[in-house]
Amino acid sequence: MSYKLNKTDGELLVELADGIVDNVTTDITLVGKNYKGFGEFLNENFIKIMENFAGTSTPGAPLLGQLWYDTGEARLKLYDGSTFRTAGGPIVSNTRPQMVAGDIWIDNENNKMYFFDGTDLVLVGPDYDSGQGQTGFEVSSVIDISARERVVLKIWIGGTLFGVITKEEFRLSGENKIPSYPDDADDIVIPKRQLFEKGFNLVDDNFWYRGTSQKTRSLVDADGQAYTSADFLPTTDNGETVGSINIKNSNGLIVGVADTTYVQLKVNGSTTVIETQQSNTDFAIRTRSGNTFRDALYIDAGSNRIGLFDRLPEHTLDVNGSFRSKGDAIIDGNLTVNGEATYVNVANIQVEDVNIELGVSEGSAGDNAAIDGGGIILKSSEGDKSILFDNATSSFDSNLNWNLTTGNSYKINDSLVLSTTELGNSVTLASGLNELGTLIYLNVDNIRLDGNTITTFGSGLTINPAGNMSVSSSKITDVVDPTLAQDVATKNYVDVTISSEPVVLALDVTGLSTPAVNNPYTDVAAIIETLSPAANKADGTQARVHCTSYANVQVTGIDVQTAMSKSYLSVLTDDSTAQSVVQDINFASVDANANLTPTRSTMTFQVLGNAWNWVSTA
Repeated sequence: MSYKLNKTDGELLVELADGIVDNVTTDITLVGKNYKGFGEFLNENFIKIMENFAGTSTPGAPLLGQLWYDTGEARLKLYDGSTFRTAGGPIVSNTRPQMVAGDIWIDNENNKMYFFDGTDLVLVGPDYDSGQGQTGFEVSSVIDISARERVVLKIWIGGTLFGVITKEEFRLSGENKIPSYPDDADDIVIPKRQLFEKGFNLVDDNFWYRGTSQKTRSLVDADGQAYTSADFLPTTDNGETVGSINIKNSNGLIVGVADTTYVQLKVNGSTTVIETQQSNTDFAIRTRSGNTFRDALYIDAGSNRIGLFDRLPEHTLDVNGSFRSKGDAIIDGNLTVNGEATYVNVANIQVEDVNIELGVSEGSAGDNAAIDGGGIILKSSEGDKSILFDNATSSFDSNLNWNLTTGNSYKINDSLVLSTTELGNSVTLASGLNELGTLIYLNVDNIRLDGNTITTFGSGLTINPAGNMSVSSSKITDVVDPTLAQDVATKNYVDVTISSEPVVLALDVTGLSTPAVNNPYTDVAAIIETLSPAANKADGTQARVHCTSYANVQVTGIDVQTAMSKSYLSVLTDDSTAQSVVQDINFASVDANANLTPTRSTMTFQVLGNAWNWVSTA
């Protein structure tokens, strides 16, 4: 019975008769039923499938979806029902093929490559076809004259190099030159080299940008800052600037009306000059207050006079207002001051005349009554200092003490009254002495006062105050330890006495057992250390402890047996016999009398080396 061989879609491929082989229907051998030696064909079929029918000739009887490895092109191809197309690679043809999403087609007639996204056929490149010539951008690397690699961007139009864009300046020479790009005409090296400057380098300088851009309507400086027409001062209209104007020539700035020049600001040698250019024309510098102008400086060219805030100067310099000089002022002539007061605010005043006359009015002096209260007043924010004439007492009054310099003294009628170290011989203390100033030392009888020291001669010092004596919260130092009952005690004496005071206490030592129950002196020493540390006591200080212990005391008169009650529980042993065991024990309240007889002893300790040391137990 023959085989009916169907394709994957169910269509009958061939009805294969028994006992034959079919080498025509497909590119593999189909073996009929009961064909002797079928194994060879079957194995060869497996080999062909593994090789994907590798060869230079197209398989003769392909089926839809069959793979073929074209050894001539070294490509794997897929049969689409009409032809073998490259599988997993671009399709190369001069007409658009049938494509599925992801296919790449190379148009070998126009030298273009496309990819298909399932809906649209998208051009990958180039933008131009073979008939148009190379057009667009080309990224290229070149080697400059310093053997450095430079990356450039070439621009082509219709197969002609149009320009080159670079990010830095360099030169190319010899075989590294870019074809069609001109040599640098100004190069002094022979043969001339190509020059590429930072930016856009044109092959043909006869090139224009058509249209308007922001920077082409501006001036751009070396730093890339663009300046428009609004950034420049016009020559035929009013203008203003927020920057400075720098005129770099000695003729400077000229101002006039029409063709008539009135003033010029210029440099004459090393001198800066403001110069009027018309004869006998005045010069003014004005200030403005509201709508009113004032001539702050006015130069009258006809009279050669200058007025400060004075338009009609009557002198060579007229100042309408107060005047102040912050430097030296020298007047070669008399000085006349017409006013109510003259203020001289200077550090030093020098007067050629040896006398200063006060109280002169219109060239003549008045009488004593006219000059009453006159003199010298030194002004101070803390009170004036004065020497003033008092007509009533016919004397000068001073509101300050008088201090004479070294070597000088007070005299009356040429007689010494008082010097730095002594009173004059003619001075007597008729009314007693109320107060002395600071003395270097003072000797009174057998006592000497010198600085902060009181020294006695021949005996001690007795202080007999009428009331309490206060030392104003200060310490009395350098005092010896007391020997008599009424002597003052020092701090050291009190501290030593307190630290040597014995420690006495009573202690229940029941439960203490180190080193023995009947003599636990180690435990007791630890308790003393807690209550009174040995470090606070002087060596040799004793501690006497009265100890009471109830250890080993027997209590009698309690009948435990009568007070105790038990309950039992029956349990099974391993051999299943019942045994009675105690379940619970209870004790009832017992009324009894107990006699306690304690053991008492006295322990003695002594401080040695900042520790309590046991001495004895009695």
